[in-house]
Amino acid sequence: MSFLIAFILLGQVAAKSTDDANAETLASAQQLVKKIERLQRDEEILKVLDAFGRQLSDQQFPAVELFAVSDDAKDCRFAFAKVLVDRKQVGRAAHVISVGLVETPDNREYKLWKWWEHLYGDQKDYNELTWQLTDGLLAQFAEGNGQTKLAIAQVFGKGDVESKMSLDDFKKSIDYEGKRAKASAKKN
Repeated sequence: MSFLIAFILLGQVAAKSTDDANAETLASAQQLVKKIERLQRDEEILKVLDAFGRQLSDQQFPAVELFAVSDDAKDCRFAFAKVLVDRKQVGRAAHVISVGLVETPDNREYKLWKWWEHLYGDQKDYNELTWQLTDGLLAQFAEGNGQTKLAIAQVFGKGDVESKMSLDDFKKSIDYEGKRAKASAKKN
C-alpha cells in the first residue's frame, strides 16, 4: 500500500514540476516577444533568439511550440521556429511554420525558402536540415486542414488540386522519392 501512495505522490510532484516548467517557459516566451518587438536590427534579434534557445531544456520544447502557434506569438512565429530548428526540433518548427504559412497568403514558396536559405544556407548541414524541414512540412500536410494543406502545397510549387491529394500522391506530385534518392546519391 505504501508503494502505491508513494507512486501517486511522485506522479503529483512530476505533474506539478511539469506545470511549473511550462508556466516558466510561457513567461519566458512572452518576454521574448516583447524584447523582439523593441529591437530594430536583425543582429540584435538573432542574438536574443540564440540566448533564449540556449537556455531551453528538452522538456520545454512542447511549451515553446504551443506558445509559438498561439495568437500571442503571431508576429514572432518564424522567430520561434528558428529557435526550434537551432535546437534540432525541426518537426516542431515545421508545425510553427505551417501555422505561419497559413497566415501568409502571398508568395509562400518564395518567402519560406528565402527565409530558410538566409538563416541556414551557409551551414554545412543545410541539405540535411532542409530534408528534415521537408519531412516536417509533409507531416503537417498529412495532419492538416484544407488551409494548411494548401499553404504547404504552395511551398512546394503546387496548388489547390495537389492540396486535396493524399500524402502519398502529394509526395509523387513533388517527386519526393526521386529528389530524396538523388540527394542521397550526391551525399555518398
